[in-house]
Amino acid sequence: MKEKIFAPVLTNVRFAFFMYVLGLISLLFVHRGGRHVSVFELVVDVYVLCWVLYLLPLKVSKCVKGLFYVIAYGLAIVDMFCVYRFGAPINSSLVRVCVETNQREAIEALTSYVTWQSISFPLFLIILLLITQVLTAWWHPKWAIQRKLNPWVGIVFLLFCVAISAKNKWFMYHNLVQIKTSIDLELATEYPHDGGFYLPFYRLLYAWKGISLEEESVEKLEENIGKEKINGCTYKSPNIVLIIGESYNRHHAQLYGYALPTTPKQMALANDSSLIAFTDVVAPYHQTSMVFRLALSMYAYGRPKDWADYPLFPQLFKRCGYQVMFITNQFVPSVADDIFNFYGSVFLNDPEINQSLFSHRNTRTHLYDMGLLEDYDSLRTYQKEHNLVIFHLLGQHTGYRERYPESDERFLPKDYHRKDLTADDIKELAYYDNACLYNDKVVSEIIQRFKDQDAIIIYMPDHGDMCFDNGTKVYGRTISVNTKDEIVQQFDIPFWIWASESYRQRHPDVWQLVKAAKNRPFMTDNISQLLIYLAGISCPYYRDSDNLISPRYQTHRKRMLMNEIDYDKAIRE
Repeated sequence: MKEKIFAPVLTNVRFAFFMYVLGLISLLFVHRGGRHVSVFELVVDVYVLCWVLYLLPLKVSKCVKGLFYVIAYGLAIVDMFCVYRFGAPINSSLVRVCVETNQREAIEALTSYVTWQSISFPLFLIILLLITQVLTAWWHPKWAIQRKLNPWVGIVFLLFCVAISAKNKWFMYHNLVQIKTSIDLELATEYPHDGGFYLPFYRLLYAWKGISLEEESVEKLEENIGKEKINGCTYKSPNIVLIIGESYNRHHAQLYGYALPTTPKQMALANDSSLIAFTDVVAPYHQTSMVFRLALSMYAYGRPKDWADYPLFPQLFKRCGYQVMFITNQFVPSVADDIFNFYGSVFLNDPEINQSLFSHRNTRTHLYDMGLLEDYDSLRTYQKEHNLVIFHLLGQHTGYRERYPESDERFLPKDYHRKDLTADDIKELAYYDNACLYNDKVVSEIIQRFKDQDAIIIYMPDHGDMCFDNGTKVYGRTISVNTKDEIVQQFDIPFWIWASESYRQRHPDVWQLVKAAKNRPFMTDNISQLLIYLAGISCPYYRDSDNLISPRYQTHRKRMLMNEIDYDKAIRE
C-alpha cells in the first residue's frame, strides 16, 4: 500500500522531474522568488498529474503526457516572455489582446517584440530544459529511485505539502468558481500566503475567468440599452465638461497647500473665484477600471445589484439630446492599443455600448495629454446647443517622467531636501511634481476652450498615488491597503468645479450651491448624481441625497474604500 502511493510518480518519474523543474523556474523568476510556499504546492500539483497519467490506459497516457508537455512548456515560455517584455505575466489584458488581434497585427507584433534581445536568462533556462528533456528521452531511472525511497518519509512529506497548500487551493477555488461579479474578482487580489495563481496555467484560467465575468457585465449593459427611464430634461447647463485625471495625489497640489508651485494656473483661477476647490473628496478605488465603472454608472456603494444593472450617465445625456464626446488618452477603441487597460476599456469599446454612450470620440492616443486638445478641436464642429464633453487624461500615471515633455520640466532633485530618500527616489518625486505641473497646463488649456461659453467644468482624477509623503519610501500604487498613509496618498484626490463668467451670471443659484458645498465629504462613486442635476435630467436614478451640491446631501454617508475600508473611521484612528 505504501509503495502504491508513489507508483504514479515512479511510473512517470521523467515527467514529474521536468514538470517540477519547469514550474520551479516559472515560480522563482516570474515572481522574483517571492512565493516560496508554492515550492511545496508544486509538489502536490505534479503528484496529482502523475496520478492522472497513471490511471489512464498506456497509449492514452502517452498522448495526454505529450499534451501536458506542449501546454506546460508553451505557457511557461509565453508567460516568461510577457514578464520580461511587458512587465506582467499572463493576465486578462494580454489574453484579450491575443483574442482580438488579427493576422496582420499578430505578425507585426511578433516581428516587433520577438527578437534575440527579448530572450531573457529565465526564458533561456526554459528552452534549455526543453532541449535537455528531449536529449535524455532514453532516461528511465524508476528502479534506482525506488530502491532508495523510504515510503514513510515520502508520505509525511506529501502530507506536509498538502497541508501547506490547502489554503491557497481554497483561495483559487473561491476565485475561479465562487466569485460571480467582475468587481469582486478584481478585489480578490490578496493572496492568503505566498501562493496565489503561481503557475502560468492557473494565471490563464484566472484571465479567462476575468474575461467571462466582464463579458457578462457587457451583456447586461447591452440588454439594458434603450430601456433607460427618463421623465424629462430642462437643459439647465448647456455645456458640461468632466475632466477625469489619472493618479493625482491631492497632497502634491499647490491648490491644496503643497509647498512647491505645481498648480499655478489653478491657483490663479481659484483666486479670481471662478474655480472652487473641494477639500474632502476621495476615490472609491485605487484602480482606474473600478473607478470608471462606478463613476459612469448610476450605481453607488450601498445600492442593490451590480454596477452593470444600472444605466450609465452618458446614455441618459445622449437620450436627452446632449452631444456626448469622449476624448481619452487611454481607452481608445482598439484594446490592442493599450493592453494594460483591459477592464476599463472593454465595456466602453464594445460597439453597441459605445454607440449608446457617445456621439463622438477620438480614435488615437498621444504621448502627452496636450494632444487631446487637438482631438477636441477637430471634433468641436460637432457641438450643438447642449453638450457633454468627457476628457480622460493620462495625467500622472506611473512612468512619471514620460508624462511631460522635457521643455516642461521645472522641478529638479536639488529642489528637495529629503535625506531619508535615495537619489533615485528624489528623481521620481521630481518627475511626479513635474507631471502635476504639466497637468495644470493641460487643464488650463481645456478651460480656455470653454471660457467664452455657457459652461461648467468638473475635474476629478480616478485616484491618487503613493509618492514618498510623510516619510514613506514608496511610489505608485500598492495592491493591498493597510496603513493610513496608503489610504491618504492613494485615495485623497483633488476635486474642483470651474464655471465661465457667462455660466455664473446665468446660473447664480447653481454657483451658490457649488460654493456652499466645498467642504462637504464626498466620494466620486456619486459623481453621476451631480452631473444629472447639472443637466436637469429627471429620472428615477437620480438621488438628491447623493448629489454633492444639493441642500439635502447626506454628509454622514459612509465612504467605503474598495467596498471594505471606512475612510473616515480609518483616518480618525
